[in-house]
Amino acid sequence: MIVHAASSLDQATGKLVKFTQGIERTGVKPPLSYDPWLTFFGFSIVFRRELLSLANIEGRFRDFIVPKEKIAHDRWIVFLGQVVGETAEFDKPLVTYRQHSTNLFGDGRRSKKTRGYDPIKEFDDYISATADMVEVIRNLPTETEVTFPLFDRGKAIDFFQRALHQLEQRKRVYISRNRRRGLLAVVGNIRSGVYRSVHRDDIRWRSIARDLKYCAIRS
Repeated sequence: MIVHAASSLDQATGKLVKFTQGIERTGVKPPLSYDPWLTFFGFSIVFRRELLSLANIEGRFRDFIVPKEKIAHDRWIVFLGQVVGETAEFDKPLVTYRQHSTNLFGDGRRSKKTRGYDPIKEFDDYISATADMVEVIRNLPTETEVTFPLFDRGKAIDFFQRALHQLEQRKRVYISRNRRRGLLAVVGNIRSGVYRSVHRDDIRWRSIARDLKYCAIRS
């Protein structure tokens, strides 16, 4: 798979801003180098056609961002691509993305939680999708290792199972009966390494802050 940066054009201001998509430098990354739920925008992806025959796209799982829909085509391709092979990144903006009020998804600068947001439901949506990711990997055809020699089924399953475990453990914070139990769950998660990302093993400080904030506003 090949991915590249873009330039984001804001319709309101007319300003052009580099939209890196997290790409820091040009290079090649091995399989399983990304956050399990990361995606690149469809306009910035080039991929091997063989990815399309790995699994039936019509049978793909629910989207963890838009749970009423099946997983978006770009998220589906990025998921499969990072599981079975390398990803080449280009940090040079090769397209211009126009940001406006009717974009279904934006470049990340406008994302806000809507009224009535339910964090427990969000965890459930991510848990469901991640569990399905594990099953997709289990059911990839046996010839996948031949077509994509870097594919390691066992390693990939373990990667997404650890991500699934993290989601399940973090959900415990949100379903705890009171603030004290929630804080104890956060502490337990810190001690057990739940807040370490599965792709880089660094600490997810934002996740810790989010979970602590939720505990703080509870009765």
